[in-house]
Amino acid sequence: MSAHLFTITLSDHQLDEAALAETTRRLRQDLNQLDEVERADLVPTTAIPEDAKAWGDTLLGVVKVVVTTKNVKSFIQFLWNRFSQSKNQSIEVAYENANGNKLKIKVNNQEDLATIMHYFQPLLDKEA
Repeated sequence: MSAHLFTITLSDHQLDEAALAETTRRLRQDLNQLDEVERADLVPTTAIPEDAKAWGDTLLGVVKVVVTTKNVKSFIQFLWNRFSQSKNQSIEVAYENANGNKLKIKVNNQEDLATIMHYFQPLLDKEA
């Protein structure tokens, strides 16, 4: 079964760095409790991308998530449930599969989040 790598980057201008780090840590814990997720990890600061910040030895606001093909839709549903109620938080979802297909979407509002599966479906269809 193919694995899909998602990188979730959180942004909330009303949170200071410590609060964003805690929000990221909680998201990672919640993701690791989901049956749909094989693994969720904070990202180490081995190479800090442009516009990124470090928090201790990890990137601030960034979680990498591994999901199998059969669980991608329910994982996207989890993202919808988690972030659709947030007015101040935006997320960037970067995706890569074993075939090297990549996609990056910045989600700033509920409408963006509602259409995210539309962007992922063609990549998932290639896996079938």
